[in-house]
Amino acid sequence: MKIVTFPHPSLLKKASKVTVFGPEIKLLLDKMYETMKLSGGIGLAANQVELPFSMFVMDGPDGPLYFVNPKIVWKSKAMAQIREGCLSAPGEAVVIARAAIIKIEFQDETGEKKMKIFNDIYSICAQHETDHLDGKAFLEHHSLTKVQRNQLKSKWGVK
Repeated sequence: MKIVTFPHPSLLKKASKVTVFGPEIKLLLDKMYETMKLSGGIGLAANQVELPFSMFVMDGPDGPLYFVNPKIVWKSKAMAQIREGCLSAPGEAVVIARAAIIKIEFQDETGEKKMKIFNDIYSICAQHETDHLDGKAFLEHHSLTKVQRNQLKSKWGVK
């Protein structure tokens, strides 16, 4: 799979809900995870590889995690500031303030509903990837200063 970079149109579109589950979804998620690992990432959203589906993969505390139709249902008031990069913006890294702890509901590759609580880097990664699925670039994150946002958006051609 090829990872697209900003300002590719698929990165700026909201992903579509997955309604049909089967071996094809598992295969796509496996391929996404392999692409992520080969690219040196810790998370990858479907729209980063031009798939219109609401799903992402990431490294978890105990290995690979697959999220289909994810929804963050709770965020802590406590914030964490971690330097974030993005496989769709190679070479960029910015400090972004995000919730330190989140609760996320999702379906696994078989369609089974699940819920997980994450903190630290796992919380940050899941928030970054769900932003992708909403068509939001980390280059536009509200915790960046206006000058930072404008410089990044200009560099990557994001309007």
